[in-house]
Amino acid sequence: MIDRNMENVVVIRLLGRNIGYRVLDYRVHSLWNLMGSCQLNGLDNDFYLVKISNKRDYEKVLIWQIYGHYVTV
Repeated sequence: MIDRNMENVVVIRLLGRNIGYRVLDYRVHSLWNLMGSCQLNGLDNDFYLVKISNKRDYEKVLIWQIYGHYVTV
């Protein structure tokens, strides 16, 4: 069973381009246009943990692109 704190969490990595944390955080918030909030946490090797507060938002972002590159989930 998944811990409730990790229920709406995805791990992302931008393919084909390296960008900074602040730029990625801004792009995630602006492009995904979430109804609820999300929290971005940096991990090693350019991976990021995104915790999404709203279940519908979580389902919406499972497939997305940033700067024309697919985000792996």
